[in-house]
Amino acid sequence: MTTILDTSFLLATVNSKDNNHRPVIDVVSNLKEKLVLQMTVLTEISYLIVSRLGHHKMRHFLAELVKSNVIIEGIGNSRSLSEVSAEISGIC
Repeated sequence: MTTILDTSFLLATVNSKDNNHRPVIDVVSNLKEKLVLQMTVLTEISYLIVSRLGHHKMRHFLAELVKSNVIIEGIGNSRSLSEVSAEISGIC
């Protein structure tokens, strides 16, 4: 089975003041399915974390995402965040 991650779910994992934070953390700790994150959701959640919680929280979120088994899906391809990160590092 595959689980597709969405913005509000991810924001609740990062924001301890979110009403859904504890239930979402409980769900995350029990997930065993393949996790998929759309590239469009990644950009949206990154923006929301920076604007609501600060740059340090967004960097921490991305660092944890890189270590995870989440698959990033763009248009026509699927890659891990570490692959995407390596590609971006080569450009910058």
